[in-house]
Amino acid sequence: MTPGSTPAKFPTKLRRNTPRTKTGCLTCRQRKKKCDEAKPRCSGCSRNELECTWSEKTLVIHPRRDSGNESDSPQAHAGGTALVHVAANADPLTAMTWSEASGSFMSPHRAALLTSKSSQMLKHYIFASSTLLSFASPENNPYVSVVLPLAYVDDLLMHCVTAIGGALLSCRHPESVDLQTATHHHYSCVLQGLQASLRDLQPRHINKVLRILLVLAMLSTFEGVSISCADGGVFSHLRASRQLIMWLLDEQYRPTAEDSEGVFGFVLEIYAYSVLVNEICPHGLLENRAVVHDEFILSLELLSGCRTSGVVFFGYHLLLGMIPEIAQLAGRRVQEGETDPSENDESCYAELDSRIRGWQNPGFPLDNPSAQTTTQHNAMGEVYRHALWIFLETAMNGSSIPNQGLRDKIGPHLESMASQLLGYQLPTSRVAPMLLWPIIIAGSIVLEDFGRILLSEGLRNTPYLAWSSIRAAELLELLWADDDPRAYGPYGLYLVMKKHNINFCVS
Repeated sequence: MTPGSTPAKFPTKLRRNTPRTKTGCLTCRQRKKKCDEAKPRCSGCSRNELECTWSEKTLVIHPRRDSGNESDSPQAHAGGTALVHVAANADPLTAMTWSEASGSFMSPHRAALLTSKSSQMLKHYIFASSTLLSFASPENNPYVSVVLPLAYVDDLLMHCVTAIGGALLSCRHPESVDLQTATHHHYSCVLQGLQASLRDLQPRHINKVLRILLVLAMLSTFEGVSISCADGGVFSHLRASRQLIMWLLDEQYRPTAEDSEGVFGFVLEIYAYSVLVNEICPHGLLENRAVVHDEFILSLELLSGCRTSGVVFFGYHLLLGMIPEIAQLAGRRVQEGETDPSENDESCYAELDSRIRGWQNPGFPLDNPSAQTTTQHNAMGEVYRHALWIFLETAMNGSSIPNQGLRDKIGPHLESMASQLLGYQLPTSRVAPMLLWPIIIAGSIVLEDFGRILLSEGLRNTPYLAWSSIRAAELLELLWADDDPRAYGPYGLYLVMKKHNINFCVS
């Protein structure tokens, strides 16, 4: 030591003589525990009943972290049946481990504490978002009664819940970059966790499959209300969900009243509803919107044993079940070109028209509805009925330029919809979240400037505001501004979405 120099401080930590190994299982490394590296399951994971996962050569455990990139939101894979991508800034400390003992996904860091905005986003979900997602009372609202108790002990599900709260909160505070960044961070964590959980998933893992299905259902909900709801992310989640649902059905799995807090019935309803209402243009014209229409989507028997039965469809299941049939008819008419409808098309049209006309409202599905709720429920049924007629009439027109005869035929249905919507104040009522599909269909044929302004302003200023209503207004405005004479009705929606590279999600 030279004169005047400062002596070195005594080390406060003892350093290892050898570097730390990075060959232990991912579970122990995430928990910062010593791993004996026994395969296929190390002693620590066996002792704690944790899923023991190991690194693969294709998985980057320590990706480069660039400051300021936490807001990067991975785009959903549009063509596959499972989610296989990870955010560029994926952090192994936020990765999920499946616990057989608790039947939940666990993380070293609690999801609700991920960012400084997380608790605010969670609070918004509990007290505001959940009421927007379903107009059932809190005790009957599955977004509260089913999801929240499970999310409190499942970090992957909690990331979904918090992301949904953030998406709906950011819609009311679009200037908040921090809020959008936090929302994307939670969303990225969900995708990262799904990538790991789907890798070795098997049909026999019933509890895990059921939990992943619930996560995918919540992701589908997120895609429908998020700022990126025009990017088509919901369709990859629906394809992945279908694969897992088919697994369970192949295993002869059937829900019961006590089944995992009603999870399976809730998942089936969200899946079926999402598949049905996302048919807003002729079927088959946009490949990235393709989802198989399985028979179980229309099966009331599958849902009848679940305590959550009816809380998503609210009695309109059979009515909405006609949407894909009309979309398929529209797709056939487009493929046939500007020709007169075939005998088969005319027969299909007549059958659908008869079924729409003969549909009987089964009434509000939950106990003790108020007089106002019953009235609004009946009015909503009529709104959907007339929207289906509009879809059916435009379907028969195919890709032809609409003529005055078609407009005259559709006009009374549009007037009836307006009468129900405004007469019973449905856009400002609790049923408003279910209005998006019929409003988009009706909006696609509105020609008068006053009606267009009223519709656009209504979508942007609804008390139940979500990014989906804002994006719907933007989609309709693009349609109304298009000079193509065929830009009318659901076929016009197809033209505009294709022209502007839009893949709108209805939720």
